[in-house]
Amino acid sequence: MTNTENGEQVYRLIESLYTHVTDLFTEQNLMMQDMKTELRTEMADMKTELRAEMADMKTELRAEMADMKTELRAEMADMKEELKEAVADNGKAILRLEEEIARNRETVFRHDLDIQMLKKTFVETG
Repeated sequence: MTNTENGEQVYRLIESLYTHVTDLFTEQNLMMQDMKTELRTEMADMKTELRAEMADMKTELRAEMADMKTELRAEMADMKEELKEAVADNGKAILRLEEEIARNRETVFRHDLDIQMLKKTFVETG
């Protein structure tokens, strides 16, 4: 083989190596683009799933909060009723005490009159 033939063969080898490396880079770039597309698709799907889950959680929380509000309102109504009963019972007890006080005043007044009469009797009989 002559130098020219060797040079041509080396040139063809370099050219074929360049073509092969270029093809590999092109293939790798296509694979990277495919992976990017897949990742973007997966991320979009994950975002959609997360949004759906968050919407479900919001719905559940709203339902739970509504239930809690209902329970609290029922408890407050019960407590209000109990307070009304307690106030009514206290009112009745106050009336009974006022009646007892009135009776005691009458008794004290009578005793006071009796004491006055006794004093008068002692002074007169003296």
